[in-house]
Amino acid sequence: MEKMEPLSLPPALGKVRDASWPSSLPEEDEEQLLSIVCGNSNLHWAIHHGPREAELAPSLFWRTPHLSDEDVTPSNQTDSLSRHLPKYAHELIFGVGAKGTLESAVEESKKRKVQLLTVYIVSTNNDQLQRLGLLWSGGIPCRLFVLNGGDFFTEDQGRRAGMGTDRLATLAGGVAVHGYPALVFDGGTATTYTAADENGRIMGGGIGPGIAVKLKSLQDYTGLPHISIDQVMERLKQKSPIPIFATSTEDAIVGRVLSEMSHAGRSVIKSWLSKVGTNDKSSDNAKFVRGMKHNKERAVVLTGGDGEIISQLCLSDYGGILEGSSPINVTGFDIMHAKHLIHYGIQAAVMEKVREKRREDDIEIFLAGDTTERVAGRYMGKRVAKWFKEPDKNGDNIYRGSVTKIFKGETGDNVETVLFHIDFDDGDGEDVEIDELDELLKYFEHCGELSSEKKGQKQRGKKRGVNRDKKRGTSTSNRPKPAMPAPKPKRSKSDYSSNPDRFVGSRIAKDFGDDMGVFFGTIREANVEEDQVLWVIAYDDGDKEDFDEADLRRAHAFYKLVKDQDNDRDELNQSSGDKSEKSVEKDVAAEKCLADSTSSEGDALTEKKDVDNDCGKEAGAAVPSGPAGEIEETV
Repeated sequence: MEKMEPLSLPPALGKVRDASWPSSLPEEDEEQLLSIVCGNSNLHWAIHHGPREAELAPSLFWRTPHLSDEDVTPSNQTDSLSRHLPKYAHELIFGVGAKGTLESAVEESKKRKVQLLTVYIVSTNNDQLQRLGLLWSGGIPCRLFVLNGGDFFTEDQGRRAGMGTDRLATLAGGVAVHGYPALVFDGGTATTYTAADENGRIMGGGIGPGIAVKLKSLQDYTGLPHISIDQVMERLKQKSPIPIFATSTEDAIVGRVLSEMSHAGRSVIKSWLSKVGTNDKSSDNAKFVRGMKHNKERAVVLTGGDGEIISQLCLSDYGGILEGSSPINVTGFDIMHAKHLIHYGIQAAVMEKVREKRREDDIEIFLAGDTTERVAGRYMGKRVAKWFKEPDKNGDNIYRGSVTKIFKGETGDNVETVLFHIDFDDGDGEDVEIDELDELLKYFEHCGELSSEKKGQKQRGKKRGVNRDKKRGTSTSNRPKPAMPAPKPKRSKSDYSSNPDRFVGSRIAKDFGDDMGVFFGTIREANVEEDQVLWVIAYDDGDKEDFDEADLRRAHAFYKLVKDQDNDRDELNQSSGDKSEKSVEKDVAAEKCLADSTSSEGDALTEKKDVDNDCGKEAGAAVPSGPAGEIEETV
């Protein structure tokens, strides 16, 4: 693609402006909104759910080429926007079955609860940002906001002048998905890495040429033949490792470039682990930061166009891409591939602003004397979790409890505020302000309830570090104690629990409801606790969950219904050689054990419908990426 000269048009012609809070927040009633990332080679788009139902979770992704001068001329703006949208996005803006005209967009906006469509933009490409503003400036009812570095990390968190907003947004996505400490590689035109430590402070990172740039530079400066990324992908499909002593020019070039990428990546990972510790040395009890979960697995996240290749190259055996094994010895980490990580960073940053505004509104309402369900219903009885320096006798620093009272109180500076009393499960209690409560609520979402094995062993008594005099409330008496959840009954041996390891490596699916959709995953291990078996599920987006026998039966049964949608399974089988046969065998073994479960648990199975992937232009096939239920399209 030819390099485009900047337009000599005033920015005022576009509707793009820097985000400022709270005026740039989405409306609570907005059902969907957009995010756009102006990359070095393409524009990357996503549709997000609204803040109320699904907390801005992204669900549809697509990419388009950079905008040209012709795309943004006044006579072409609306038509060009129409051509840059897949079918569902087109219907969101212009209406079902409607043509891409300004009139259609205005009429469709009148049907929405909130007429102005909110669009958040991350860009380090000013030329494309200006064109993007012009693309939307033809009268489409919308609000366009540019997110900046400070919307993702503060200076106190280590953000430095000159750090690219795209890198900060991608790091924020990695933190949102896996927690602190974080290390994110973004393999695009340039390959970058950015890291944060356990305290949530940015450590820094690096920038270098991407795979395509390395290949192109060899042609430009040596006269060697040009090898495209498409040719590299075709070579990798041959499933034979590229030899160190290559016998063809293509293998010699590709092998050397990929080897350099692998060694650089593993060196960075080794250095990062030397500073934050490996997963072998990581404690389950690390203190949470900003409500985020702790990355105890030391997950290293790979994203971007080259992310999948680099994720394989960072493995000790190069993922079978190259011959031999890496000379850089590094262990104690997991590799995770997430294609659309930056959109999750946008979700996390904007949603944090939404929560902040909600907290301010709730305090104002409560102090005004309105104690209706608006406040009480949002917080009363909610479960929380908090890290304390002093562990219990089992070495657990995480204490769980419930919100049992809301009342007017004072801060240490004698300022009137709203306080929330927490009764911890060990009998202790504490009063907190709303900002801290929000962190404790989010932390509980990440760590969940205590396992049934440890519930009866929790130490009773005061936790050191709790300052009861920190805040003074008007009343703290008659606090109801939260009921302890009943432990799960132990299960008898069955075809599942009698030989639990037979299912390791098989695929499963779970429906998390309308807001989140279906997620696919792989059984990684089976753990036997007394006579109960828990299987560790690694979802394709990097999250993990423990399944008991009933959970696994449902997940296997549901997978039978939706396995045709599991494109990641096909990619896994194609890239794993002999491992694919074992995976298929285990999937078959799982199906054989479903005879006695589908009849009793059939109510839990959800019928899935095919997704319409007509994009209106040259559309790629819909591919689940990260959490299943997300759809990726190419326009």
